[in-house]
Amino acid sequence: MDVQGVKYHLGEANAGHEELVRVKIDSEVWKDWKGARTFSGTIDIQGSDIPLTESEQKIKINLGEGAGSRLIAYNGYHEITGPFRYIYGSFYADDPLRNVTINVFEQKEDGGSEWSSDSGLMVSAPASNRTEALEVANKLMKKDMRGEALK
Repeated sequence: MDVQGVKYHLGEANAGHEELVRVKIDSEVWKDWKGARTFSGTIDIQGSDIPLTESEQKIKINLGEGAGSRLIAYNGYHEITGPFRYIYGSFYADDPLRNVTINVFEQKEDGGSEWSSDSGLMVSAPASNRTEALEVANKLMKKDMRGEALK
């Protein structure tokens, strides 16, 4: 997948502050014997600031339901500090992989990260504007949002 997407913050107050970005995904998605899907590959979002080497950017994402599913978590090793884990966000995709939306966890001053359905940072693709991006996000996240629509 190599498509145009939109990077934007949720919330009507943030309308008009979206940015067109290139979303490139090189992956395989397979199902285990129970039907659970797993993503294996790379996700490259134009302008994203992921502090990893190219070799550390290959990931596996459990696309199932429940806690820990859909996390974009990069693991690596730093010579001075040792092993680390960098969590970028949550990944939602249809089957086959034609539409994607990512909830980007924003870094806080205390070193933690956060995302909110009220004002969280999103990347949705393919999309050429905020309206299309929200349609993709609402379609893919419908089950998790429990009737609430992202705006």
